[in-house]
Amino acid sequence: MKPKVALVKDGFLPPGSENQRGRLSGSAINRLKELAAKGWAIEGYSVTKPTTSAGDAKVEKVAVDPNRIQETPPESRPEKGWQGFTTEGEVGMRTVCNTCRASLTYCPCQFPRVWLDCDTEAVVTFKPRTSPLPNKMW
Repeated sequence: MKPKVALVKDGFLPPGSENQRGRLSGSAINRLKELAAKGWAIEGYSVTKPTTSAGDAKVEKVAVDPNRIQETPPESRPEKGWQGFTTEGEVGMRTVCNTCRASLTYCPCQFPRVWLDCDTEAVVTFKPRTSPLPNKMW
């Protein structure tokens, strides 16, 4: 979780301050290190286990890559096995759901909604594909 969210959840910062801009104070950073040492998963803080039984865990601030790619969730409806349909006809499985903003292949919604044109929205239903897609789609 983000550092400010962790501090609000801990009670160190007042509710609503996780969305405010600004730097953290030294005492807030120390509190984040304490929380990370307790086992909280806080973005930007890494905990190394002690080498001896008497030593304390060492908490280090690590750089977070802003260009990292999130892990892709499992496919709920694989493109090679399903077809999407609306009242107007077939819709591609790479079309984005209006509710969850994921492609229909990864959409967890029971009744996904997609745009047909600039002002018409439709509900998508799914059917198993009768013939598999060829290996080369381009």
